[in-house]
Amino acid sequence: MTSRRRFRRLATPRNVFVPRRTRRIHLPPVPSPALGVDERLETGELKTNSSSFPLSPGVEDLEEIVRQVMAERSVVCKNLLRTITDLIEPSAIGIMTEPETKGLGLLIGELRRNPGTRYWTIRGEGVISTETAGVTIIVDVSKTVKKKILRRDNHLQLYVSTHWYTEWRNEAERVCLLGKGATATDFVCATVMFRNCNALGEYLAKTDFEQTIRDVRKRKSRMIALERERRSNAEETGIRETDGERRRRERAERRDRKLEDQRNSNENETGFRETDEERSDREREERRREREQRRLRERMLEMEKALELERDANERLTGIRETYQERRDRVVQEKESIRIGRLKQLVGSGLIGLEDMASMSDELSNDDELRKRIQQTRSCISNEQWWAANNALELARKRISLINSL
Repeated sequence: MTSRRRFRRLATPRNVFVPRRTRRIHLPPVPSPALGVDERLETGELKTNSSSFPLSPGVEDLEEIVRQVMAERSVVCKNLLRTITDLIEPSAIGIMTEPETKGLGLLIGELRRNPGTRYWTIRGEGVISTETAGVTIIVDVSKTVKKKILRRDNHLQLYVSTHWYTEWRNEAERVCLLGKGATATDFVCATVMFRNCNALGEYLAKTDFEQTIRDVRKRKSRMIALERERRSNAEETGIRETDGERRRRERAERRDRKLEDQRNSNENETGFRETDEERSDREREERRREREQRRLRERMLEMEKALELERDANERLTGIRETYQERRDRVVQEKESIRIGRLKQLVGSGLIGLEDMASMSDELSNDDELRKRIQQTRSCISNEQWWAANNALELARKRISLINSL
């Protein structure tokens, strides 16, 4: 018994771009849209525990609660209303809650105490600042409060700048600080307290605060060095500039002087006031134009030779020295002249016949339309508009046929 060898069928190559198994991916639930300020006020999300605090407070409401908090801590502030408006912008006053207002009282108490008055400065527009480690720490209190209430953003708006000036937002570097479980004003108050205790570095040890301060300090030292260079150069050359700016200016002046010398030299040599580069560009353009004109002249000579050959061939064939195009134009013109001549004869004889027929019949001679057509034919003949004269003549014949049929 002969054994048969069984061949195994090879599997179809798998497409590596298609996964073998497909598993269902459970999509996360679609988050509900965040409510606006007005909607959150209507739903009571921004309501405080106390029913006496208004939903849309004014400056007087904030002043009352802040004064109570400061009285409990035995802190006196002479111009409390102005301090509140300097720390909280008008756009944020109407959305303040009672916890935020109490935290504001604690913050003002820390700022008005002896260490706070020595370290911190209220700049207005919701901003306070302090000097430490050779840089300026800026805290935007109003922005921190608004983001906390409106967007549930727990970040402290703290920036590091080289110094304080009105346009500090253009170059200040922000430090990412996240504080959960506290109000925005409490977060700012804690930052102020640690600064008053000279423990701000330990308080923000696990953040990029120290690195940001080092970066800003390096930039400040660089700015100071550049300012020192400007003063030194101003005393030496009368121009306030850095060493790099001075080198670039001197390099540009040397280049301008060199170009001016080149212009004077080229003006004496060629009559054109130009630099060497401009002279090379001009000469290159002149050579290009000369090559182009030479090529056009050669092509015109070749065309003229070809036309002379055509004229010689046509002269042997027809006895007229002309090119093929001139021969075609002449033939077309002769045919057109023959057609026009025949049309002249046809129109002239037809007009004479119509005038004879009109003179023999009173009805035809008194017809205004027929006289108009005959006059139109004569006008076209006088202007050598033969095709128009032929059309007017045909209309006159149709008018005669119509009259005769009636």
